[in-house]
Amino acid sequence: EADVLMIVKPTIQFTEDQKLKIDQFVMRGGKLLLFIDDLIAEQDSLSMQPETIAYDRNLNLTDLFFRYGFRINPDLIMDLQCDVLPFVVGGSADNPQMEFLRWNYYPMFIPGDNKLNKNLGYVSSRFANSIDTIQVNGVRKQPLLVSSANSRIISTPALISLNKNKNVPQDEKFNKNAIPVAMLLEGKFTSLFRNRIAQSQRDTIAALGGIYKEFSGDNKMIVVGDGDI
Repeated sequence: EADVLMIVKPTIQFTEDQKLKIDQFVMRGGKLLLFIDDLIAEQDSLSMQPETIAYDRNLNLTDLFFRYGFRINPDLIMDLQCDVLPFVVGGSADNPQMEFLRWNYYPMFIPGDNKLNKNLGYVSSRFANSIDTIQVNGVRKQPLLVSSANSRIISTPALISLNKNKNVPQDEKFNKNAIPVAMLLEGKFTSLFRNRIAQSQRDTIAALGGIYKEFSGDNKMIVVGDGDI
């Protein structure tokens, strides 16, 4: 009965039955808006200590996304084009001196080359994951948001440190360009459960007055590798 399903920053692993519901929603023409943090990485973790480890949430969505034509990578994008964070730069414990400094873990993304977000300005993010596309017949992909020409990727387990890159370095490691963090996918999608759906799952769908569908008609979905955007 809904036209659009938004999945925003999930933190609990999805069951196979829940994935079947999402899958059949897409097969029936439902649109998806996905805002996914693949890693556990929160600013709150740095309030008590200067470092934290970002690690996989294990949402159990990788196979579903792979079938639709994309993968959210368990990594973090760092960018010299970034937002600021308040740091203690002096003073005393009772009267600390604060200053806003650029922090590479808060990339400022730019719109991709498409009509959907034409004239859009910079978009701030928090601990964003990169997105890879998978070759799938009948599905077209367009990047909606990408990193600057001075960005890099750090892999899991990723150490996030307040002491690192307080002052944005002109580092030779920041040599990646246009890393995708948001994608538009359009076309005919294939069900994750094609050729492997259980009879009990078919019976559940039938009990709700429907039939299992292996393919969608022309459909669209947007995926963003940052649950906070």
